[in-house]
Amino acid sequence: MFNFKIKEPSELKKVYPKALRFMAEVVKGEYRFVILFAVLSFAVQLLKVYVPVVIADLTSYLTNTKLENISTTTAWSFVITLFVVYLSVNCITFFKSLSESLIRVRSSFKVKKFALGYISGHSYEYISNQKAGQVAQRVVSSSFYMRQYVHAFGRIFNCFLVLLISFYFIGKESLLFLVLIIALGFVSVFISKYISKKVNKFIKAAEEENSRLDGALADSISNIMLVKIFGREKFEKKYIGSKIYNMTQATIIERTMREKLFSVQYIVLTLFQAIILFLSIYFLSIGKLEVSAVVLIFMLQKEVVSNFIRLSFDLTTFADMGAKLEKALTPFIDKHDMIDCADARELSVKKGDVEFNKITFTYPGKKTNLFEDFSLSIKSGEKVGIVGTTGSGKSTLAGLLQRTHDLQDGNIKIDGQDISKTSQSSLAQNIGVIPQDSSLFHRTIMQNIRFGNTSASQDDVIDASKKAYADEFVLEMPNGYDTFVGERGVKLSGGQRQRVSIARAILKNAPILILDEATSALDNESEHLVSEALENVMQGKTVIAIAHRLSTLKNMDRIIVLEKGKIIEDGTPEKLLAKKGKFAKLWKLQTTN
Repeated sequence: MFNFKIKEPSELKKVYPKALRFMAEVVKGEYRFVILFAVLSFAVQLLKVYVPVVIADLTSYLTNTKLENISTTTAWSFVITLFVVYLSVNCITFFKSLSESLIRVRSSFKVKKFALGYISGHSYEYISNQKAGQVAQRVVSSSFYMRQYVHAFGRIFNCFLVLLISFYFIGKESLLFLVLIIALGFVSVFISKYISKKVNKFIKAAEEENSRLDGALADSISNIMLVKIFGREKFEKKYIGSKIYNMTQATIIERTMREKLFSVQYIVLTLFQAIILFLSIYFLSIGKLEVSAVVLIFMLQKEVVSNFIRLSFDLTTFADMGAKLEKALTPFIDKHDMIDCADARELSVKKGDVEFNKITFTYPGKKTNLFEDFSLSIKSGEKVGIVGTTGSGKSTLAGLLQRTHDLQDGNIKIDGQDISKTSQSSLAQNIGVIPQDSSLFHRTIMQNIRFGNTSASQDDVIDASKKAYADEFVLEMPNGYDTFVGERGVKLSGGQRQRVSIARAILKNAPILILDEATSALDNESEHLVSEALENVMQGKTVIAIAHRLSTLKNMDRIIVLEKGKIIEDGTPEKLLAKKGKFAKLWKLQTTN
């Protein structure tokens, strides 16, 4: 429904920091609503300005016609005309507002879709360096600011229409009054801007206090258990209460200053109306204006001056929303550091052979290579355990297979296909991952498992759950598979989260499986259940298992021992234990302890 195509990453910084250009990109495809809004806006403003014209004509008719010669038919024609105009304004305004709302809502949706899509295109490293809550807030904020930005643009457009149409009718009656009214309009804008600058500091102060309150509330709520453990409920209430008091006082001052601003604006408008009325009566008295012209000018000058003031505020709002939009879009204009090549193919895996061919890799900012001229071949269906001390390159090796980083040299192939020349999405679809700390959505258990295969039936989900030894505890939950697991799965134990994660991997059924410390954080009982579940998920797959608990690797076909990015031992568990090398020493340390 919303096909919002973004520009190439190299062009983003040229386009998207400019909010107006970004808005133009967003509303592409919505031109039918934009044109409808523009046409209806012109019709509404023309009809609104036409009302004073009709009243002026009626005044002219009444003043130039003797009482006994006034035609009832003519009088009724003026009344009917005004009725039709007011009714038309009401009807057209409805459709104008509807078209504007559609533009705003659809633009807001597009921005959310763009922001989420662009964030997901960043590399693992980039995403891991971001605060999830802050990025989520930026997504919401960018959508809100775009909606307000579009709304402000619409208001500015309407102000220009009112001014141009009013200028035309006033100019027809008197060019002198047109110049005078425009001059008074600019003076009123200058006065309003001057006063607004005085008020803005109070508005900013109120916003800052509100931000401090929001931050304090979020901090307190996220650490509510700490508050309860230390029995500091009264202290927190007092602390938050002080923030609420400061915010309330700042808001009261800000609202008071706003009301003063509105009062000054009203006085200025009243003064200008008095000036226009006095001068128009004077010109009427010397025969330079007719009564109808006086009525028309007096009625339209209020619209002109008030729209001048409104325009100045809308332009300020437009600029402010644009600046906020640009700031909110900051994470979405950072160039992707991991992109598909121009001719990227879809990865097709029929067997699951994995090859690391003379790869060289260095983390950004590091001087020495973690891997240099490193090679490793894993056959289809082979179960390989990767062990080694911290910093030896175990997790990095698994990450490179998922293309979390690009290599400095060499290549990694799956079934003979260079993964750097395949699409990242197809690579991810062919690799299943069960990490140490399984992340779950704040959704139901059914939804979390089905995330492995969104087209899977309910029976498929339950079957995968049984293979993962999760079905038993799921059925004991309050709502079974419809039970919400809480943020990041907080309502489940570590073992339960892992089994849900394993069920998800079973349902995905990827030909290559990475186990990254899948049992290291579990107690013995949970580890036993998870280990049995892992046996089910590993059937018929190429497996790369990283583990500190070496006992979990006893059923591996092969063990690779890494040290500083190099393979120092390679063989079956039995062979390496008999060799009495590094693996045997690590095994002895764990079994002894």
